[in-house]
Amino acid sequence: MAFPAPAAVCGESVSGSSPEAGPLSSTASSGPKAWRASSSSSSSVGSTAAIQAAAKLDDHDFRVPDELWVRTIYEFACSYHHSVINRDHLLQALTPLYRGRMASFVLENQGADGETIERKLEGLTAEFERQKPGLDQNWTRKK
Repeated sequence: MAFPAPAAVCGESVSGSSPEAGPLSSTASSGPKAWRASSSSSSSVGSTAAIQAAAKLDDHDFRVPDELWVRTIYEFACSYHHSVINRDHLLQALTPLYRGRMASFVLENQGADGETIERKLEGLTAEFERQKPGLDQNWTRKK
């Protein structure tokens, strides 16, 4: 199994070792497990259901779509802003979700060239822009 070049960008080095044995491999394989075990206490009912559905997929089929990832990040950002729960706990809950998203990204982009990955990142950026009005609305709402 070969991992794409973005692995190095994410702070994981695969040089000098087999990708199967390297730190990226453990991140990729533990990502779906972490996603499954994570608390979604700061997520909406719809996001929680989508997170749970993604978590039921086996490791090979595990994917976190851009739409779900952006919605999750925005919900966590608003929860942090409004101090919905202890901020340290909130960040601890986000960590396994991030690992799951990283695993999903690696799985989706195995064997992809730089141009393909660039297009996917542009799509992710567009999704953040598309969902920004909801972030703005939730950010400015009164507690």
